[in-house]
Amino acid sequence: MPQKTVRFREENEANSSPPRTSSSPPFSADNPSSQPTPTMPPSPVHAATVPTDESLSLDTAFYGQDGLHTELGHDTQLFFDMRYPPFGTVNDLNASFNSSDLKLAATYTPQPFMTIQCKLLPWAIEIFPRHGCTYVTVQDVLVGIFDSLQCCATAEEFQREKLMKREEIENQRVLRRDLSRRRIDWLLMDDCCFLGLSHSIGNVWRLRVND
Repeated sequence: MPQKTVRFREENEANSSPPRTSSSPPFSADNPSSQPTPTMPPSPVHAATVPTDESLSLDTAFYGQDGLHTELGHDTQLFFDMRYPPFGTVNDLNASFNSSDLKLAATYTPQPFMTIQCKLLPWAIEIFPRHGCTYVTVQDVLVGIFDSLQCCATAEEFQREKLMKREEIENQRVLRRDLSRRRIDWLLMDDCCFLGLSHSIGNVWRLRVND
């Protein structure tokens, strides 16, 4: 019977591959440069990069001297009762816009957000892009104003007002036949008509209502 020969690999043959080397020195407290670079978290959606003029072509005819879309400015021809949805049966703004107009940037230099203030409201209205867009559109402004005014007001916000104002707010709530106070109740019936926006400072705009 033939004898079997078993051959063992030499130690230097088993480890013939060259040792791996690191391109950077090992981490140590005495060597700050060896610390790993931290990974930055992703940016929030509202801080997305706004399209440049090369990627977004806008017609200057749609915008006023303040850079605001003309239908959102002080010369607006829109009928928008802010107590009701902008695209419902009362405010049929679909008759004033086509779908492409509504998707236009609200400002000639597209912005990732807008802040709207009103002298009759104790809080600001923050407008952010919707539907995956990176900039505020005309539709975002109209829908954002309505949605913000439909938010329920807190008891603290109500109690901060003077007695006469609280009575006016309660009267508006009763007229709406609602058990909850909403921010729209801070506006009297004659103040609920959208009269456009005017520029304040930076990216802040003022909501114009009846004086």
